[in-house]
Amino acid sequence: MTLIDLMMKKELKNRHILVDTCVLSTMLRQPDVFSCLLREFGEIKCDTCINDLIYLEFVRSAVGKRDKDNVERFVSQYVFTLPTDQEIYEIAHTLYPLYNSCGSIRNNRQVSVVDVINASFLKKYGENLFLLTLDNSDYPLEVMDRLIVGAIDAGKQIMTWGIYRFNQERYEEMVGRFESR
Repeated sequence: MTLIDLMMKKELKNRHILVDTCVLSTMLRQPDVFSCLLREFGEIKCDTCINDLIYLEFVRSAVGKRDKDNVERFVSQYVFTLPTDQEIYEIAHTLYPLYNSCGSIRNNRQVSVVDVINASFLKKYGENLFLLTLDNSDYPLEVMDRLIVGAIDAGKQIMTWGIYRFNQERYEEMVGRFESR
């Protein structure tokens, strides 16, 4: 079964995809759910990665040392960690206030700092970094391109995943409007 179409595979080939915490949690609890998608990423040499804040959000699910060791082993098998640097925080300082102007976000309170840091990584790394998430409403279409969505039948629920890319042009427009107010 193919979940990613040919055009998207060309775009993702030899690039990186940031895996949101919600996807990591599902991968840990239900390893088969994303196995097909991960296999496709591997076939096109699209490396899966996280950042320090995704790691912290993910590891907080551990209720003991064995759980924490299991989470760390899982992370080391499936993803590598991008370092969070000062530039990421500077981008987030500009980006986060813009979320108040984003009509595509239904509930602005559900958007976490980690979501904005993820978007900041996408901005910093441009065309080389994409995002895989289940929390599609946390990434505003005013600054993000939703490139593809898909559904995975996970038994008791159907999960809708999305792959996103940062849109620099729309971001600059939003910054201009924000600063003129």
